[in-house]
Amino acid sequence: FPNKSELIKTEKFSKSNSKLLTKDDKEKLEFGIFLHYLLEIIDLKKPDLTIIPKKYQKYLENFFKSPLLTNILEANIYKEYEFIYTTNLNKKHGIIDLMLEYPNYIDIIDYKLKNVDDLEYIKQLKGYQEYISKKTNKKVNLYLYSIIDANYKKIE
Repeated sequence: FPNKSELIKTEKFSKSNSKLLTKDDKEKLEFGIFLHYLLEIIDLKKPDLTIIPKKYQKYLENFFKSPLLTNILEANIYKEYEFIYTTNLNKKHGIIDLMLEYPNYIDIIDYKLKNVDDLEYIKQLKGYQEYISKKTNKKVNLYLYSIIDANYKKIE
C-alpha cells in the first residue's frame, strides 16, 4: 500500500495554457506580466507614478482611481500572497495578486489583462476564497480587475 503522502494530488488554482502563442499573444503576455510586476512593486498607499514608464502610467492611474481602492489606507496589504494547503488528499497551491485585509472583511483582487469573464478565473478565485475565509474567519470578497478596460467584476 502506498502511504498517505504518495496519494496526495497537487493542483494549481491558476489556469493553464497549452496553446502555441502568436507574436501578438506573446506581446500581450509580456505587457500583462510587466504591468503585474509594476502593481507588485508600487506602494499602493502612496503611489509614485513618476518612476513608472509613461506607456504604463495610465493603466496604473486607472487602477488607483478604482472603487476597489477607496479604503486602501485602512487596509493591510498582501501582494503575491502564496499559499499551499491540503484538503481531501489534494494539495492546492495559489498565488493571490492582491489581498486587502480590513477589520471585518477581506478583498481579493486578481489582475487580468482584459478578460474578466473566464469561468476558470472564477473557479480560481473561489479556491482562494475558500482558503482565506477558513484561515481568517472573515468575509472574503472576490474581484477580477481588467487592466486594459479599467473595470472590475465582483464574483458572487
